[in-house]
Amino acid sequence: MVSSRFDWQKHLRTGIKARVGMGWQVVEQSGKVKVTHRPRGQNTRSSVVLPVAWDAANLREIEDRIADLKTAIDTNPALDLKAAAAAGAQGENDNSATPVDWDELITKFGNYKTVRTQEIKQKTWEREYMPVMEILKNAMTSSPVPRNYKALLTRMVDSCPTRKAGTASRKTLVGNACQLLAYGVAHEGLAAAWQPPLSRAEFIGKRMDAKKDGRPIKDEELLRLLDSIEFTHPRWWLAIGLMGVFGLRPVELKHCRVSDCGKKLHVSYFKRNNRTKAEDFKPTDVPPLSPLARPRLGADLLQALADGHELPLLGEGNSEVGGRSRQFLITQEVWMEMLIEAKKKGEKITAYGFRHGFAMRAHLDYGLSVRIASAMMRHDPNTHNKHYGKWADDQSIDAALAMAMNRLAIN
Repeated sequence: MVSSRFDWQKHLRTGIKARVGMGWQVVEQSGKVKVTHRPRGQNTRSSVVLPVAWDAANLREIEDRIADLKTAIDTNPALDLKAAAAAGAQGENDNSATPVDWDELITKFGNYKTVRTQEIKQKTWEREYMPVMEILKNAMTSSPVPRNYKALLTRMVDSCPTRKAGTASRKTLVGNACQLLAYGVAHEGLAAAWQPPLSRAEFIGKRMDAKKDGRPIKDEELLRLLDSIEFTHPRWWLAIGLMGVFGLRPVELKHCRVSDCGKKLHVSYFKRNNRTKAEDFKPTDVPPLSPLARPRLGADLLQALADGHELPLLGEGNSEVGGRSRQFLITQEVWMEMLIEAKKKGEKITAYGFRHGFAMRAHLDYGLSVRIASAMMRHDPNTHNKHYGKWADDQSIDAALAMAMNRLAIN
């Protein structure tokens, strides 16, 4: 019996060390659990007796309570151990011990996002939020049941190994879950232990390998691709031509029309992110920036659109439009040759490369400033510099210098 008791206690202490690190000790006192904590780098320590029986059956609960104490102290370093335990007990008395109807909370949150505030559309809720809500519900039904935001987010991240650290999918997982929890605390009486942190870096993590952006598609590549599909795939000829000559994101193909007496392309798509506001958005009339080798291409594309020539079926949302673009491009011999050549050079090309090529043409061939080019591309100058300031190969540099010398000679 003594050996058995020693074994579970050893297991308990090993589990505590794995979950909360060094500086935490547990012993029995009057049949209860006494916890002692000494912060790293300090000589002072504090202790508290938890209202939990010192028994092997309570091993998991003891671990969970100590993890809760660490979370409380990490969140508010001014708390000592007794104050953290008291705050946790108060939270349990208030409502954390009361079972949460997660289905009801998720339904109310969805209504808040799509109807009351209209922050997102119903299809966005179904496509981007509901998968995360299902993962959250599964995390809350597995044992041991999470008792605070940290345990929940950790469980969700661990259950989704394909959503790798630092990726957009991991950010969506953590971000949408935090939105639900913040809503629950603010509007539905969810306990304070569920209030998500301001910084989510601990759960999102960092990418092991840096994300590689696709390079700009050069004018000669764009023209070669367009020539190869003009008569065999006229809808895609129009779509790819618009992306390359007007700098469209793939999804913007669904939100454009001819304007200004047929001289420009009216783009009405609003890209939502944490720096943009819908009320600040203004649709843009974009003039064509045709490759210098084919100056009439922009006018031809606008005329085709004005004459009612149809675009390919593009689906819904940015990801689906991009997916259909990829599906078409990989069936084209010219595109596959471009992919192979790019891979040899350690480069990457995607459908966004047509937009990137527009940016390079705006600067190198048309001599436009960052302010003008970013306005035409419907993003701010900082974003423009971040994504397009790094592309300048030897050929581009030589071409830019030649243009500058020609302008100086003319003047």
